[in-house]
Amino acid sequence: KINREIFYRIQEVLQNKDDDFTKHDLQKLVYLEAVMKETMRLYCAVPIIARQIDVDVKLKNCTLRSNSTGIIGVHSLHRHPLWGPDANEFKPERWLTPGALPSNPVLYASFGIGKRNCIGKLFGMLMMKIALAHIVRQYQICGNIHNIECEFDVVLKPVTNHHIELKLRS
Repeated sequence: KINREIFYRIQEVLQNKDDDFTKHDLQKLVYLEAVMKETMRLYCAVPIIARQIDVDVKLKNCTLRSNSTGIIGVHSLHRHPLWGPDANEFKPERWLTPGALPSNPVLYASFGIGKRNCIGKLFGMLMMKIALAHIVRQYQICGNIHNIECEFDVVLKPVTNHHIELKLRS
């Protein structure tokens, strides 16, 4: 369903021409961007963020001491109940519906948090969008997202082989 929706939205933008994507075309592919963000929310490449704590931070039940390391579990953050009762479900529509996202922007940390987030975020998103738009335009992607088993390491990696099939569109 999602694969088909992305394809139709790309066709809408390009009006069935064989032209390449322009900057303006890419800006119109909001559904594709929503799919990318939702994928990165559920399958974040870097599942933890470590930060050096500079000053004591008093929390409700404990104090984080200065000169210690704080670890943020991005995987858990992206499945926090503030995402709603469907936090574990793949729903790109949440990125398109005003008010559907959590009000705290820190709850989405696929590219890090704050002033030390990924310097290549915009470039990475643009390259992903271009690559996916070209792939989906030419191929139907087949695979089962529910069969992916991942292992937490420095980066998130699949434990078992996960095969996808690309079928040439006619």
